[in-house]
Amino acid sequence: MKSGRSAFLSLLRFHLGAGARLAARVVVPVVAAAAAAATFLGPDFLASVARALFGAGAGIGSGAVVLLALLGVARAAAPRVCRGLSGWVRHAAARGWRAAPGRPPTAPGPRAAGAPAEGRPLARAALPGGRRSAVLERLIIRCRQVSFGYRSGAPVLAGVDLAVLPGLTLLLGPNGCGKSTLLGLLAGIEVPDAGSIEIDGHDLWVEEVAARRTLAYVPEQPDLTPYASIQEILDLVCRLRGEPTAVGGAALARLGLGHLAERSVRELSMGQRRRAVLAAALVGAPRHVLLDEPLETLDRGGRDDVLAWIDGLAAAGAVVLVVSHDLEPFVERASRALTLRDGRPWTVDRLPASRVERWQLLERLARGLPAEAAGEMAG
Repeated sequence: MKSGRSAFLSLLRFHLGAGARLAARVVVPVVAAAAAAATFLGPDFLASVARALFGAGAGIGSGAVVLLALLGVARAAAPRVCRGLSGWVRHAAARGWRAAPGRPPTAPGPRAAGAPAEGRPLARAALPGGRRSAVLERLIIRCRQVSFGYRSGAPVLAGVDLAVLPGLTLLLGPNGCGKSTLLGLLAGIEVPDAGSIEIDGHDLWVEEVAARRTLAYVPEQPDLTPYASIQEILDLVCRLRGEPTAVGGAALARLGLGHLAERSVRELSMGQRRRAVLAAALVGAPRHVLLDEPLETLDRGGRDDVLAWIDGLAAAGAVVLVVSHDLEPFVERASRALTLRDGRPWTVDRLPASRVERWQLLERLARGLPAEAAGEMAG
């Protein structure tokens, strides 16, 4: 409970600070302009504007319309604040629903003995006698009958029952098949409509602090608070992961952003923003790393740095799940592959040893060809 409260206070302090700067730059000038106009034009300013817009017969209702319009302008000028508040409300609601007493995490439905799971879970290695390694049970990301859709009645993912093992797993498929959606769910950005997600055995929406402690996520679009400096963002990440702030500075320096630490996010190029997100992922010792197009917009030096980092993670036994349309750098690095068809996972546990055959298989998966044409897969 104490660590959860500490994380909440760190997030609140960060967003209040960034929000204050945003207000100072955008909202305050709008309100100040309205107040100045009201002062110089008299107490009937809104009524005057209403009469100018709607004619001499405009009344109190028209003045209210003008006021609402001004508030709308302020809202449009500060979308990050509105989105942030919406996210907090949604997050609080999700926590209340998921942690409700008497509502255990959803478990997979019963299955006849010997019947295959949907697709094939990546974690199937059993010890002699049918026992499973307790270590492997912990060092995985597991989905239990997860379903999700952005609109009611239109599921993107349905009944996903999946376990992702240590090593590098490629998540492949054509645009729109649900790859980024699955990563967002595993990262705790989206809340599943049904089922549960576990990180190291901790439910992502019940034991949030424990589940997210070793989780690092790099989205395809580095959606960062524009008026916060990258140093402030890294300081927040350090506090949430229990690391000294010097670790954040070292991560920025490692990715060539040390000299830009005091710049706000809006002053950075897209490639620099991606480096900043990657620097945040370097903080601490993440054991579950989710990367959505990690090489996109990076220069050659940046790509080499990221690939070396991924190699180190995989060698250390971390779970690394990568979405990438750029297959070439990952052909020889991948341990296994995963794709999504009709909202359900299909996995390839063993990739061909031959580089040519491996490339051909991954290429077919990336194009979304039928499972029968994609090599060793279950249906």
